[in-house]
Amino acid sequence: MTNDTIAAIATPLGKGGFSVIRISGKDAINIADKVFVGSTPLCNKKGYTAEFGYTKNENGEFIDECVATVFIAPKSFTGETTVELSCHGGELVTKTLLENIILAGARLADAGEFSKRAFLNGKIDLTKAEAIMSLINAKSENALKIAAKNKKGAVSVKMAELIKSLEGLLAKVSVFCDYPDDESMGIKEEDFLTELNYLILEIEILLK
Repeated sequence: MTNDTIAAIATPLGKGGFSVIRISGKDAINIADKVFVGSTPLCNKKGYTAEFGYTKNENGEFIDECVATVFIAPKSFTGETTVELSCHGGELVTKTLLENIILAGARLADAGEFSKRAFLNGKIDLTKAEAIMSLINAKSENALKIAAKNKKGAVSVKMAELIKSLEGLLAKVSVFCDYPDDESMGIKEEDFLTELNYLILEIEILLK
């Protein structure tokens, strides 16, 4: 896990009402303060607060009006201190703002790096990371419902139940191997296989 601060455009490029640029990392607020001007510096703001102001380039020239939202670690998507800058949705203005954020000290984020950091920081597991992409790419109401359930942790909960059951079976085998002559530790093969086959079926259903 690197300690650098990353930034990227979080909304699709093109003409629209607004665009969002996300800055995440230990220096997110300091970097944002170099390009954003509001009534008070963002370093003095509490988490989950928004500030209206404007953004400027390295020469102090006006770029665009902007709303800055501050998230203090660990209460953010990535688990890191994060600032999201919402500006008007023109492609040029968005790219110009991002370029100046990079000049201010951030690194351009790799594809999927925000989700990667959220995973590494324990904010989401792999099934939820996949669910985010499924949610974005959903093309039917059913796909949207499935992705939403997975995002809320439906798959994670089911997997945890299956893992707990498999660990229970493994424990029975381990005890039997340690005490093979103790009849009270014996395993009934029929019962063991029935439980194991049930878990296999549950896993196959989950995969489908």
